[in-house]
Amino acid sequence: MTFNPDFVDNTFGENQIGWGHGKHEFDKLVGSGHVELRLTDCNTDTVMHFVVDFVSEDPDSPSGFSSLGVSGGDRDGSMIIGDPDHILAVGTSLDRNLNGCGYSETVVDSPLTDEDYTPNPDAPDWDFRMTYDIWVDSAAFDGCFGQAYVTSVHASPSKFAEDTQETTPGECPPGWDEPYCPEAVCDTPPEEDYECPQNFTQYTNSEGCEGECVPIPFAGYTDRAACPTGYQLDLDTEGRYCVPISGEVCP
Repeated sequence: MTFNPDFVDNTFGENQIGWGHGKHEFDKLVGSGHVELRLTDCNTDTVMHFVVDFVSEDPDSPSGFSSLGVSGGDRDGSMIIGDPDHILAVGTSLDRNLNGCGYSETVVDSPLTDEDYTPNPDAPDWDFRMTYDIWVDSAAFDGCFGQAYVTSVHASPSKFAEDTQETTPGECPPGWDEPYCPEAVCDTPPEEDYECPQNFTQYTNSEGCEGECVPIPFAGYTDRAACPTGYQLDLDTEGRYCVPISGEVCP
């Protein structure tokens, strides 16, 4: 889920963008922001209903802060209906910025940007959007998933007059479901019945990409690096794959 930056974003401190009615400080993002979701099966019965924490204090993370998913947070992160074991993973953009992209000390002022959220060359991987990623086990729906509803979202504060917004379904914009592959990954899957080489697997992501065979991260490469030479961990999948450092391998 990605929220309109007119509502909330990941800019704070001296470099905040569009927060004309007040200051947006990092500590206001901690332990308060959350999104509430309800998932149904094909019979429209509610199978899962939960609240996802955006970011909270976490001494076990590199930055001291992370998303606690459905299992914590000062006032957030809870399972209302369903088995929490069916939540396979949770990620948020701020968690990824701090702990996955190496910006663990960026907890006072976000990277400098402009009203178009142009990437900062000193922090090119910083995501200025507020996003939530949730991976759910299909077994929760007994093979028949119905629909996902965003019941409400809370940002404290938001750029709106009210921090908590009730949501209703609407029409999706054109092209919303087009598969997205990172620039470094060819969007050409292997031929049917083709088996990837040892320690390689086919690249797939939650945006519908079915790409080429890429290395699997593990500590068996030179100098115990996570990826072989010429590859890096893929931030789009929380480091599930190694992807080429450049996209020059693609035709």
